[in-house]
Amino acid sequence: MARAPAMLARLFRSLFAKRRAAQPAAREVLHAEAGVRALLDEAARLGNQGKTGEATARLREVLAREPTNAEARHTLGVLAQWANRHEEALDHFVAAIDAPGAEAHPLYPLFLANRGRLHVWFGDLDRGFADLDRAIRLKTDLAFAHSVRLMASQYRPGLDPVATRELHRTWAALFADPHTPAAPMQSGARDRGRRLKVGYVSPDFRRHSVAWFFEPLLAHRDAARFEVILYSSSASTDEVSARLRAQADGWRDITALDDAAAARRIAEDGIDLLVDLAGHTSGNRLGVFARRPAPVQITVLGYPATTGMRAMDYRLSDARVDPPGASDAHYTERLIRLPRCLWCFRAPLSPPVGPLPALKNGFVTFGSFNNVGKLSDACLALWAGALKAVPRSRLLIAGAESWETRLRIQERFDELGIDGARIAFEGKRDYAGFLALRDAVDIALDSTPFGGATTTCDSLWMGVPVLALVGDRCASRACYSILHSAGLEDWASADAAAFAAAAAARAADLPALATLRAGLRAQVAASPLCDEAGFARETEAAYLAAWRTWCTGGGAA
Repeated sequence: MARAPAMLARLFRSLFAKRRAAQPAAREVLHAEAGVRALLDEAARLGNQGKTGEATARLREVLAREPTNAEARHTLGVLAQWANRHEEALDHFVAAIDAPGAEAHPLYPLFLANRGRLHVWFGDLDRGFADLDRAIRLKTDLAFAHSVRLMASQYRPGLDPVATRELHRTWAALFADPHTPAAPMQSGARDRGRRLKVGYVSPDFRRHSVAWFFEPLLAHRDAARFEVILYSSSASTDEVSARLRAQADGWRDITALDDAAAARRIAEDGIDLLVDLAGHTSGNRLGVFARRPAPVQITVLGYPATTGMRAMDYRLSDARVDPPGASDAHYTERLIRLPRCLWCFRAPLSPPVGPLPALKNGFVTFGSFNNVGKLSDACLALWAGALKAVPRSRLLIAGAESWETRLRIQERFDELGIDGARIAFEGKRDYAGFLALRDAVDIALDSTPFGGATTTCDSLWMGVPVLALVGDRCASRACYSILHSAGLEDWASADAAAFAAAAAARAADLPALATLRAGLRAQVAASPLCDEAGFARETEAAYLAAWRTWCTGGGAA
């Protein structure tokens, strides 16, 4: 969630304009507010350019003049969130909402939406949905709040996948489908054999899990068949951005372009297949896809559900994530299932695999490395079953930043009969530190109903097998697909009883667990999960299949 989405800056500018238009025309009022208004607008502009330090300085100037300025506090929260300082961000959002007169501010619904998103991030779903629902009631056309609510729904247990599809359709009917023309903005020659132009749209062409999974496809593409242009919708760039840019045939920064202008640019580039890598995650540009700038449009990787849009033709998947016949009804897109796995893992620079900690500790340590927002009550109940099945075991939960989050988890485990002394927490670490933390864990536990993909791959690479519960939707089947690809399909369970039994069986055989740990990195490296060239060929075959359908007059989805 912690990104610098350009859509927030565009929304800021739009609402600023409305605010100025609504201000009294009296010269003295305009003169009194001119300095603060200019600083706020300048902060938004600088933040949109990725100059967060300068933006923060402007906002501090505002607060020096007006200590309770709600807009300044909110924007400071956005900047803190972009920098992964989530507790600080939440404090700013709370201050903005509680500021005198805040409810009359044009940005007040956005204040609520951002606070709601962070409540979800910290695992407080009830408060998160309360804020998001209120934001939408106050401003029904606040697309940002609707998209955040869709993403948050993936964390909620018990939501039927078909009902989830309908929620996405409702969003699309409001914000996407009205912009969709009857035909694509442009369509190149329907020639099955010509070199195709593929465009990828993402806010995550930088240090981000999406980039880790995308780079193998870019690096191993068939340059004779595909010309690739990257459309970046984030002002934040780094060495990963530079590396991706160097491997592509073209790079376009569409951060400052509205959806209509970005769609025109893509159409002018003559893109044949346009690929979305974000779905309803923060910073997405689904509004660009709604305008159908390319004849074939595909979504993949960044989001574990449908977009809900008429303009999105296909979604890439695999048979473990989306079993044929059982899950097609979960999507408005037509599914193209890759023959092996939806994910390809490019291993990071990482420390060597350490010895099994249970051999030294005398007890098994389970571990969680997923976003704590995924640790629902249902998830903690599942894990409590594993802890009870292995009486002397411990559980290490990484990434638990706030004491409020830790207290929520501890109280839930107490209700489930688990002694709090068996639960340990770790806060934020850099990526290398996060990997090294696996040295303290014997077996990782996947979350439910929203499981892990990057964290699963990282754990396997560090020699830590992952116990998973196979759910009924993409979000709760990703770990299963990755385990299958890595040759660990038997580490996935069909229900809570089987999950607890698997935990007990694995923990009871430490020699086998130590042997698996010692050889797991080599096993993963030799598996389809790390077959970059093979993954690229399979993905490109899916593209060509979609293109052939278009060329034969079959339309898209």
